[in-house]
Amino acid sequence: MQLYESLYCARGDMENRIKEQQLDLFAEAQCHTIPLKLLNIGAQLGLSVRRVYVSLSSAYPYQNEFLRFLGNLRQAYPQLA
Repeated sequence: MQLYESLYCARGDMENRIKEQQLDLFAEAQCHTIPLKLLNIGAQLGLSVRRVYVSLSSAYPYQNEFLRFLGNLRQAYPQLA
């Protein structure tokens, strides 16, 4: 009984943790794809005396994510707003 609890159960628990990690890796965005999808955007820049305007394409597939990213940036750095 001691061998079962100390060795076999621990092995099963370890395999479950490995499986959870693998599922997370396959299901979530990977670190190197996030900047490519959020920051490589075709845009037009417009300049005025006081502001720089950025016009994004309405066909950009990650608009909601980009706006959330921009909102987080503005919250972290209020001087950018």
